[in-house]
Amino acid sequence: MKIKKEDRNLLIAVALGDGYICKKGSLQINHSPRQKEYIEYKHSLVSKLYSCNLTTRKFSNGFDTIQFRTKQAPFLKVLRRVLYPSNKKTLNRKLLNRLDLRGLAIWWMDDGPKGIKYNKDRSKIKACV
Repeated sequence: MKIKKEDRNLLIAVALGDGYICKKGSLQINHSPRQKEYIEYKHSLVSKLYSCNLTTRKFSNGFDTIQFRTKQAPFLKVLRRVLYPSNKKTLNRKLLNRLDLRGLAIWWMDDGPKGIKYNKDRSKIKACV
């Protein structure tokens, strides 16, 4: 299946943020239950391209996560090689140039701005310039 440029750019944005591409070429996304609507949004975008189901996982330490994982796909295998050249997520100009407005928004929602600091109780955010 050939993936459109717009869809490739979406997958790049998702992978740059909280996404993880496994070595065999599947994309995995995890979020806390507090971010349920956000992961449902990302799932609605990605599930148009690849089959995947939202699941809730409960850990013995009381931590819960909502996640989905795509099936293996050729484009994701290629993206894995580009994004993880030394088995560590690495950004490069070519990938960053592929981000459109939606991709930038997803990356921002996943990782936030570079200059944000949280208080110890994480209740307030201080912006740093």
